[in-house]
Amino acid sequence: MIQYSDIEHTLDEWQQWRNLDHRLLNDGKPSKLSVSVDLYVMEEEIDLAVKDLRLAMMSKDDIQAKRSYDKLLELIKEYQQRVYVNILKSEY
Repeated sequence: MIQYSDIEHTLDEWQQWRNLDHRLLNDGKPSKLSVSVDLYVMEEEIDLAVKDLRLAMMSKDDIQAKRSYDKLLELIKEYQQRVYVNILKSEY
C-alpha cells in the first residue's frame, strides 16, 4: 500500500525539477524553444499521472494507485534525464 508521505515526497521532488526546468527556460540556456518543446509534453503527462494517482487513492483502489504511482515515478525519472541533457547542452 502506498503511503501519503511517499506521494508527498515524490510530488515535492517533482516540483523541484519542474522549477529547475522553468529557471532554465527563463535564463534562455539552452534556447527557450528547445527546453519548452522538449519538456512541456512531459509536464502534461506527469500532471495527468498525478491526477490518476489522486483518483485511485480517493477511491481506495490500491492496485490502480500502485500502477499510477509507478507510472508517475517512471515519468519523473525520464523528465529528470531530459533536464540533465538540457543542462549539459547549455554548458559549452
